[in-house]
Amino acid sequence: MRQNFGASSATFPDARSGRKWYACFSCLLDSAPPAPVLKAIFDGYNDSEPMAQQDPEDYPIWGYAPWNQFRDPLAAFVGCTRDEIALVRNATEANSYIANGVDLKPGDEVLMTDQEHPGGEQPWQLKAKRYGIAVKKITLPKPVQNTAQVLNLFSDAITPRTRVIFFSHITTVTGVVLPAKELCGLARSKGILSAVDGAHVPGMMKLNLHDLGCDMYSSSPHKWLQSTKGSGFLYVRDEVIDRLWNTIATEGWNEPKLRAERFQRIGSSNIPALWGLRASLEFANQIGMDRIEKRHCQQADYIHGEMVKRHAESWTSPDPALRCAIATVNVPPIHIGELEKWMWTKHKIRIRGGEPYKIRLSTPYYLRRADMDRFLEKFDEYRKEKKRKEKKRKSTPDAGMVICGQKDTVTGASGRLQPPSGVIGKPGTEVGRESAINSVPLPARQRGVRYPNMWQACRDGTKARTRLSAPHSSVVILQPKVRDEFFSAQVPQSILQLHGLDEQIVLGIQAGNCHRRLKIEA
Repeated sequence: MRQNFGASSATFPDARSGRKWYACFSCLLDSAPPAPVLKAIFDGYNDSEPMAQQDPEDYPIWGYAPWNQFRDPLAAFVGCTRDEIALVRNATEANSYIANGVDLKPGDEVLMTDQEHPGGEQPWQLKAKRYGIAVKKITLPKPVQNTAQVLNLFSDAITPRTRVIFFSHITTVTGVVLPAKELCGLARSKGILSAVDGAHVPGMMKLNLHDLGCDMYSSSPHKWLQSTKGSGFLYVRDEVIDRLWNTIATEGWNEPKLRAERFQRIGSSNIPALWGLRASLEFANQIGMDRIEKRHCQQADYIHGEMVKRHAESWTSPDPALRCAIATVNVPPIHIGELEKWMWTKHKIRIRGGEPYKIRLSTPYYLRRADMDRFLEKFDEYRKEKKRKEKKRKSTPDAGMVICGQKDTVTGASGRLQPPSGVIGKPGTEVGRESAINSVPLPARQRGVRYPNMWQACRDGTKARTRLSAPHSSVVILQPKVRDEFFSAQVPQSILQLHGLDEQIVLGIQAGNCHRRLKIEA
């Protein structure tokens, strides 16, 4: 089967012919490799696992050989030389090699953004805890407006102690394409090493590492290149190779002539994964990265525009140079966890995002316009259903919400609730016939009563109850209209300290006897 590719009159092979597949907007983390890649993997097993090599010393172990038949096409694809690239298993592994391998002293600083993947940030945090270096973060705007904004943030954060600038080429939080070439140039001009987490880049957009000018680069080709899971690479600029220590040591770790190959000396590993990597490179080259990148941008622009029309809050950069195939939006009051589960279980549409309201929509080139329109149709359906349920909920008498902390007693009297912040009341606050915050009428029999473990409130003759878990310290009553936002928000530490609230706080009812809980991080 052959299909039209975008607006071009050319065609491309349908890698999924005869296979059942679903619309996937989740950065290809869960999408299966195309058929040519799967075939190559099985061919690799058939070739290597029978152990039928003519030379008895030709033992097919990834971690003890140069494997140039795989490094050469990869180096050509990403714009570097064979001697600057090592075959590893994923970007996390490569990032760990970088963080562990760079010589740093206590007090030396590593500068990164607040949008790093755990597999990029945590290797540096481990080094900080173990060796006393400092990890500093800049806060990226949502959305990033332009290149100058990013460069100024980094430039302002550099100090005489800054030794490494580490950042994601494309961030996992919003999908913004950071100005990597300019950031690497800034680092080089100040004698600072630049290390780039490029997990999302190969296969999404064109990449030339020499033109980029970075010192080190990591990636996971199983994402946008649709390669085998468990195939990754580490790039180290030739002038920097001798400054990077090995993390895993076996034969060859101390042989400078091996150049970057010594970083792939990792012991026994899975050779067929490299067959799949090579096939994914051939597949992308067959289509052409220029066409792939163009289509990625067109697809993401379309779905982003449609979501904005639906009044979504955009976290996607307005600068075309800073976006490609990921569109990120916020859709309050729709919670991503509920939407994600509903989309998959009901309609087999896979999306990803982040609590509370973020949706990160990825648009790989194999998605059709019909796939995206189907997602939009189902999103509209879900939103309409949520509005209907919310309207029904609001028509039901609601006693609001109570938050409690450390002591067990709240006393009632004839006054009004007047907490110092307008929201949070101290233990022993007097509660009158009507709460000044929530206007919840309390029956006369409740006034002057001590409530040891339970808050009871009535409105319109309907009783509602919030069960509190001891110990309690403070009482908070919120308007129903702000309840859902509070469930997803973190209470600032200053508020916790001010009112003596415990980290574990119970958030009360929606209506009737419905109870919800939230752990608030101090």
